[in-house]
Amino acid sequence: MAPAQNAPTVSDRAFNPGVYRKGDEWLAINRNLAEDDPRVTPFTEIDQLFAGLPYERIDDSIGDTSSLASEIWRAFLILMVAALILEAVLCMPERRNRSAGFSRRIQKQPQENAG
Repeated sequence: MAPAQNAPTVSDRAFNPGVYRKGDEWLAINRNLAEDDPRVTPFTEIDQLFAGLPYERIDDSIGDTSSLASEIWRAFLILMVAALILEAVLCMPERRNRSAGFSRRIQKQPQENAG
């Protein structure tokens, strides 16, 4: 068991092999090294694996702005900006006409009779 000062955080425990303890419960995590292999499987091998099965592969690169995902996110972003502006307008307090309120106070004051 690793010392507490070198222990991974709760969110990292699934990615780090080891034995973890919480109270009276113990948990051993053994990660398969093949799952962490960063190599990309060639398209020819994927085509052979799925031979005879109907599937569709989407080839897209990171900088490609013509993809459907980019179009959807752009529309979503515009919609969210519009919703935030609408929310800001709806949350604004009512306008108060200060000059009218001041004049009403003056008119309501009792006038002194001279006489």
